[in-house]
Amino acid sequence: TDTWKCLFAEYALPHVQEDYFLFSYLDDSFQLHTDLNTKPPFGPNQLTFARSLAARINHTIMAAAAAGKAVHAPACYGHGVIEHFDHFENVSAA
Repeated sequence: TDTWKCLFAEYALPHVQEDYFLFSYLDDSFQLHTDLNTKPPFGPNQLTFARSLAARINHTIMAAAAAGKAVHAPACYGHGVIEHFDHFENVSAA
């Protein structure tokens, strides 16, 4: 009855035995926009949801890292940036 959980990393990753590289934004703008059906600024209830989502994402990422998996998790409000090639031309490491 919980087969839908296989679509979500927080439920599926603990069962993955192969090595993997996890890439996930800590604050996922696309998911927030989809779940809340709005863009910032968020109201109080929406902020509570956003913080809860960020905590769940962070927990999943930390669990994967603790299990020895490769992880990259930028702490920025982004997601769709990888859809546009021109963004890669302006990326720099500080």
